[in-house]
Amino acid sequence: MTAREAAGRPVPTVDDLTRAFWTSGRHGKLVISRCSTCARLFHPPGPICPNCYARAVESAEVSGVARVDAFTIVCRPWISGYDTPYVVARVRLMEQPDVVLVTNIVHCEPSEVRVGMDVAVVFEQRGDVHVPMFEPVR
Repeated sequence: MTAREAAGRPVPTVDDLTRAFWTSGRHGKLVISRCSTCARLFHPPGPICPNCYARAVESAEVSGVARVDAFTIVCRPWISGYDTPYVVARVRLMEQPDVVLVTNIVHCEPSEVRVGMDVAVVFEQRGDVHVPMFEPVR
């Protein structure tokens, strides 16, 4: 167990469906599932396209640029290992706005986060996992 895991920061479970998403950050890239049949991106990863129901799913690198569409500032310590306050946000990928990720906004004061803010992916390494988080585009 790593020091981070011991501190209580959750580490996602990696399986065959999620491996590309959770490990692509080691190369600084955000990878999302894409249907080979209809070309739609989707998240969370799954074996079947939620748009056309095809089983031809692949991984696709995306820009990592998104827009904040909702957020909350957490002021009470719910999980050990997280210093408060911190921001939990819902962001929509620029390539396809119906692809939504729930994430943290980092590298800015929580009071600076706004709906409509453009953000770019950064990664926090937790063992073999690289958790995508987002920072303001400046």
